[in-house]
Amino acid sequence: MRYRARPDRLRMRHSTINARPFPCLVLPALLVALAWLVACSKPIPFQLSDTDHGAALEGVRIHRHSVWIFSPLPTRSDPVETDFSGVATVPIPPRQTCLTFLRQGYEPASVAVFRTVPAAIAEAPGECADDTTDAAWQRILCWDDLMPKIPVPVRMRPLRSEEVEVFVVDESGAPLSDCEVLGATFLYLPAPGVEPEWGLPSLQRTRTDSRGRATVRSWSGFRNRITARSPDRGEAWQDLDGAQRTSVHLAVTPLLRRTQRFKIVDDKGRPVAGATIAYGEIRNGLPASPNAFVVETDRNGETPVVSLPNANPLLLQVTAKGHKDRTTAPLWRALEEGGTSRVVVERK
Repeated sequence: MRYRARPDRLRMRHSTINARPFPCLVLPALLVALAWLVACSKPIPFQLSDTDHGAALEGVRIHRHSVWIFSPLPTRSDPVETDFSGVATVPIPPRQTCLTFLRQGYEPASVAVFRTVPAAIAEAPGECADDTTDAAWQRILCWDDLMPKIPVPVRMRPLRSEEVEVFVVDESGAPLSDCEVLGATFLYLPAPGVEPEWGLPSLQRTRTDSRGRATVRSWSGFRNRITARSPDRGEAWQDLDGAQRTSVHLAVTPLLRRTQRFKIVDDKGRPVAGATIAYGEIRNGLPASPNAFVVETDRNGETPVVSLPNANPLLLQVTAKGHKDRTTAPLWRALEEGGTSRVVVERK
């Protein structure tokens, strides 16, 4: 007896065959688009020199990071270094690209390259600004105007540093002695998240004297943050732009505390054993808070009792194997003393 396929099965088989080629076309299309971007990149030479004497700068590291259709986050490529004549060639793709120029002893410099400059920062319709005071970019260039054989001049200023007097007081204005004072520096970047890799000036750590006084240094070309903190008090900080000869007054108030237990459950309400909750870990280039802690859940998904300070914001990092990481910020004043807070984590 000869088997005859039913028409509905034939239709189903036909539709399946027709559906298969579509996913197979996606990857080649992406590869073609990627190849087009690479092929369209321009090898642009940059000429680095000193602002004070005009001397060529050798060993300037040029970091390139960009945002494009295949990556929502900045890309991280190896830096290019200038030669003895201060020249380095960087491939520039036809999309928004940010360049950061770094050399020890000099202020960081930055350049933004646009195919189409946003109206908010363009000097005039159809024109690009070649100099701007915008904190993120010191210069803005048009990709279409760049020529592979014409060096783009970039001048870097020698680094300057100034001493800053820091006075730390309590809530009544009385000086606080033996209070930790930290001086941290950060790059001005249009795309955050990459600066810790780039060898910033070392973190400064000191303590106040009997007058509540300490000294740190601020650096030109950087964002400087001065922080005062102690285990029994909160944190206070102030940002300084560049190298400023100034004095800073910081008031550090006592911490209030409430005990709390946490219960970690999944999205179906089942307890998650072995999950961790951390507070006060390393952030913004600063060491861990004196009030930092890490606790782990038991088989019932519960942590030991912890003492939570009234920090603002009170950020807790929750991690669990097989689950998505979560950051939670409970409202301290809404917490019940000795209570249990429930935190839900999603499965990966």
